[in-house]
Amino acid sequence: ELRALTPNLVDEIWVQRPAWPSAAVRVHPFEFAGATVADKLTKVRDELSKKQVDLLAVTSLDEVAYLFNIRGGDVHRTPVVLAY
Repeated sequence: ELRALTPNLVDEIWVQRPAWPSAAVRVHPFEFAGATVADKLTKVRDELSKKQVDLLAVTSLDEVAYLFNIRGGDVHRTPVVLAY
């Protein structure tokens, strides 16, 4: 069983935590992306269906950026956004 702890123990000891990034999220233009978000999601759903898979967890920041045609500057020198 997972339970949230109050207070969060990490927050209790990490007192000089850096601020969350605040870079803007921007849409990656179709001319560079090559496909719309809807088209990409349709392809993913089709593959999941073919393989009889019910769930796909997209957790890698570059995968999120690719799949949703977004770019940002949350990670130094990398055009991704924090997505968790």
